[in-house]
Amino acid sequence: MRPEEIKARLILKGITQAEIARRLKVSRGAISQVISGRERNQRIRKAIARALGLKVSDIWPEER
Repeated sequence: MRPEEIKARLILKGITQAEIARRLKVSRGAISQVISGRERNQRIRKAIARALGLKVSDIWPEER
């Protein structure tokens, strides 16, 4: 899934990157880095997938 799609789905769900960052006690930048594909943090990927109601592999197919 492209970064723009992830961001759009979060917006449609009413979830902000800042909200995920607060829950995980990480920076909003860390969330952005994972969404953009520059970082591969599993904990953050799992949180994003959970927020979207998807599997990590649905968002990042290389995780299959």
